[in-house]
Amino acid sequence: MLDWLSSKMAMMIAALIILSSTIGFLAWQNKNTQALELQNIADQIAGKINEMNGIEGSVSVRVTFKDNIHGMHLNTIVGGEPYTINITQNLVIASQHSTKVVGKIIEPIHVWKPDKDVYESDEMQENDANSRTQEFSSGTDFIIERKMVTVSGLQEYHTFVYLY
Repeated sequence: MLDWLSSKMAMMIAALIILSSTIGFLAWQNKNTQALELQNIADQIAGKINEMNGIEGSVSVRVTFKDNIHGMHLNTIVGGEPYTINITQNLVIASQHSTKVVGKIIEPIHVWKPDKDVYESDEMQENDANSRTQEFSSGTDFIIERKMVTVSGLQEYHTFVYLY
């Protein structure tokens, strides 16, 4: 009788170990899937910025989370929860809780809204220093704009990212 009881206890312990391992593996796999989705979002945004940096013309695109609006569409949630997008002059960072992924911007951009067409060089640098990052919650639309501006007398195309 004691042998029978101890064998049943051993089987129950083995079943618990297998169950907990399976649950742990599934949680790990889910976290990796969410990280891949975030990476895809960061890469899509960085790719669009890099594409626009190569254009010698004025163009803008609205990054949106709504299906009925024209623009570049992104998912509002990843893994059932919202996420954050931070855009700096060189990086797109998508994050959710402790998971952060990065998309690289090849050519530096400006993360402020241009309110005029003519700037002095030091004014551009000051605006860049004062606006080092733009943070957007998923669901908040923003604009990527390629625009010709005159900087210290020279006409140049610059890329800007700012809140819609």
